[in-house]
Amino acid sequence: MADLDIASEDGGLVAGLVVSSSMPGAVAAAVDLVVQRLGLPHDVMTLWALHPSEQDGRLDDAYRNERAELGAAAHIHIEELARPRETGVVWIDRYHLIARALPAHTVRMCGLYLDGKGRIVCIVHDPVVGNQMLNHAHGLAHGSDHAWESYEVTMAARCTIRVGDRPGVARLRIPPQFIDATRTALDEAARHVSSW
Repeated sequence: MADLDIASEDGGLVAGLVVSSSMPGAVAAAVDLVVQRLGLPHDVMTLWALHPSEQDGRLDDAYRNERAELGAAAHIHIEELARPRETGVVWIDRYHLIARALPAHTVRMCGLYLDGKGRIVCIVHDPVVGNQMLNHAHGLAHGSDHAWESYEVTMAARCTIRVGDRPGVARLRIPPQFIDATRTALDEAARHVSSW
């Protein structure tokens, strides 16, 4: 039997929710259901990710698993921050993944980070605000990681999801117009995974 805990957290002027479970698959299922219920057919997902295990190689090799999950149709960019190259030194924040893909990829991407060893922010939104979301993702790569829950970004999105702060935990920021649909989807997910 899987557990799925849903709690509120301070999200500033928008709704903040925390979804957690001892079974990462339950969290992934909940995230997937939220994205399905909130998204429209033409929506896209913009993401930023940072994973320590992707920092010790070459730029071309970074985020190989993520790139494979996103597929050839996704717009993928590996942002390399200026760090001195020194023998025996591995920077844990040299390479950042920034991508735009279909929202269906959200659950698979979040699933790669549910172990808590890296961080990912996925923003499901209308393509009209795509440049704003892409600029926000670049800002996260350049040191504004704490700004993932930006009010302006959250209000322009369907939902913003952050995974990786703790194992088996997803944090959501939801604009007011989508909070009821989100809570309904999360309640449905909790009932569904309780039978696992």
